[in-house]
Parts: sequence; C-alpha cells; structure tokens
Amino acid sequence: MLEKTKEALRARIQPTSTHLAALRGDLRNRLQHFKANRAPEEQDAMEKDFARVLQAWGIEDATHIPYVLAEMRLRLPIFALPLLGCSAALMVSHSTIVWLAVVLIVVPCCLGLCTTYWRLSVLSRRRFQSFPSWLCSVVGLAQKGA
Repeated sequence: MLEKTKEALRARIQPTSTHLAALRGDLRNRLQHFKANRAPEEQDAMEKDFARVLQAWGIEDATHIPYVLAEMRLRLPIFALPLLGCSAALMVSHSTIVWLAVVLIVVPCCLGLCTTYWRLSVLSRRRFQSFPSWLCSVVGLAQKGA
C-alpha cells in the first residue's frame, strides 16, 4: 500500500521536476545570451546603430515600431492593475500575509513597468540608451547635455 502511494506521488512529481529542469535550462540559456551580448563594445555598437537594437529586440523592420509601441502600451495596465489591487488590499487589511503578497507582487510589477517605459522611450525616440542611463535620467541624476 505504501509503495503504491510512493509510486503515485513520484508519477505526479516527475512532470513537475522535468518542467522545472527545463525552465532552469531556459533561464540559464537566456542569462548566458544576455551576458554574451552586453559587453561594452556591444552597448556602444547598439548606441550607434539603431538597427541592431531592433534586431536584438526581435523587431524585423522600423516600419513595425508604431505597432510595437501600441502593443507595449497595452502592457502598462497589465503591470499597473496588480499594483492597484495590492494597494487596495493593503488599505483594507494590514496583516503580514498581505504585506508578503505586496512585496512579492509589487517588485516584479514595478520592474515590468520600468522596463516597458524604457523600451517605449527607446523605440519612440529611435535612439538607444542603456537602461541604467535612462533610469538615471528619469530620476534626475543625469547631467544636462550628456
């Protein structure tokens, strides 16, 4: 009886562990690709040639930019709605579980909002600016004329 329960449990866990291993491998591949394409020389090349930015972001042609911008603007409410929901939940209840949920939801949503605004900025101006540089300019830490 106990062996059958163990086998049934293993049968249920196996697809999950396989899926997690595949996700881990995919994440490693993405991080490796990100590190390989983020050398200072590559950043300089992207700042000089906007076509490389489009290619890196999977945009086939500059004529597609207005459509990409429209679709990216649709992401903003998707990231903002969980923030509003967490704010409402926090106003209603101040329990520890709500605080934990707020932390776990708000941080990725804020990162998603920031990166989406950055990509909107780059695509609308058709000029690449690195994320840290853009973030400093938004916060007001960048020098004028730089």
